[in-house]
Amino acid sequence: MYIPARYPNGFSRGKPADYFIREDADDAISGAERIIRFCDGLLA
Repeated sequence: MYIPARYPNGFSRGKPADYFIREDADDAISGAERIIRFCDGLLA
């Protein structure tokens, strides 16, 4: 979902905000934080 969410013309209709809700953003941020913590653990 990177391209459609990143660019305003990524969807055939509407804007990215029409397709995503706050919960989607929170889940994505949480997942990214988990990945960063995992990688930090490997590098420590």
